[in-house]
Amino acid sequence: MRWLQLRCGGCQVQVIGDVTDLLSRDGGAWLAQFPLRAWVLLPGVLPSYARNILTAAVHAEPDKWLLYRPYGEGLDLPVVLPVMGRPWVLTLPDVVVAGTPKGGTTTLFDFLTKQPSVSPSNAKALNFFDRKAEAGVGWYASCFIARWSIRGGRHTRRLADGSTANGGSRACPTGGVHADSDDGRACVSLLRGAHVLEATSNYIYHPAVPSRLAATIPTARLVFALRDPSARAINDYNMWKRHGITPRSLEVMVGECINVLHADPVLKASAVAKGMVYTHVLRQNCVGRGGSPAVEPPPDGGYGDLCSCYENIVAKGLYHEQLTRWARVVPRAQMLVLRTEALGGLCAAHLLLTFLGLPEHSATAWDSAIVLPSGNAQAVAGVAVKAQLDTFFGSAPEWEHWLDVC
Repeated sequence: MRWLQLRCGGCQVQVIGDVTDLLSRDGGAWLAQFPLRAWVLLPGVLPSYARNILTAAVHAEPDKWLLYRPYGEGLDLPVVLPVMGRPWVLTLPDVVVAGTPKGGTTTLFDFLTKQPSVSPSNAKALNFFDRKAEAGVGWYASCFIARWSIRGGRHTRRLADGSTANGGSRACPTGGVHADSDDGRACVSLLRGAHVLEATSNYIYHPAVPSRLAATIPTARLVFALRDPSARAINDYNMWKRHGITPRSLEVMVGECINVLHADPVLKASAVAKGMVYTHVLRQNCVGRGGSPAVEPPPDGGYGDLCSCYENIVAKGLYHEQLTRWARVVPRAQMLVLRTEALGGLCAAHLLLTFLGLPEHSATAWDSAIVLPSGNAQAVAGVAVKAQLDTFFGSAPEWEHWLDVC
């Protein structure tokens, strides 16, 4: 540790343990007792929870950390080695775009996927934490390309069925690994702060997701894009109508969904105002065929009233209640909240890139990548329905104070 003693003026150096001790020591809070900390970036891939904890700690107090690579940039060292005695590593996401539906989640996912240091899931909308949690973390990890082993000196990717995919003949630059990705991006820089990305727009409002996600990836960074709630509800309904999910007209569905939220026999007061809609009014499961929880929204009316469960299209716009639930289990510093209508500006680009530690030059591709929701909600829905929604949300708790600004 001579290099650290030189950097900090001959100070005493204490090796405080392996990164796998972090969770047993209050999630890394014990680090506060050390005035200067060093993260020795040895070749290999950390368990995702340990990497997330250390990365969050460095971002929170960058002036108290030294990052050191005890090897030269030009050395051709393998970047994936056995971890904790295992021949392979499971990778879970450290960035999750979590909503809201019809708010720009797909646009953000597509933009981030194009960044060279971002490794996305093999599909958008995995719905692991809301609809598929019973599949287990192993299934979730199999949805990401960065599950690696070393065989015969070549980088290989272990597939979900246990077989491996060779890295092939294409060489990766130093500090990268071959990803066998379908989009042609062959190398992912795991040593240079690469992010593993997932995006599921339903996560923001499902009442069970915050605690499930926090227990699985406790220091993941969350990105939310919030659209005008009235326009969001109308676009959500239009999608349901196109897919044949509901036979009801927009006017009927909006009216009945609002009536459900105002029916409050338990609280004797407004559940909307108290932020208790999802816990005291709506069912936490939407009923599918045969009475099982729906993997996708079930046909409205035939197997359950979608206004009475968490898929209520009006309740999805109660952003204050939803984000308050998230903030109980995830530090606010790990959450970025953007306004959908402002995604086209460079301010949003700056906020997102800074939040994730991505290079600012990526902002030059922002304008061409961002596709804002189109259409005039009032023209599509009619003045009466738009006014009804605006009146409802005007009496709901204000949510705009959650927005991050430049």
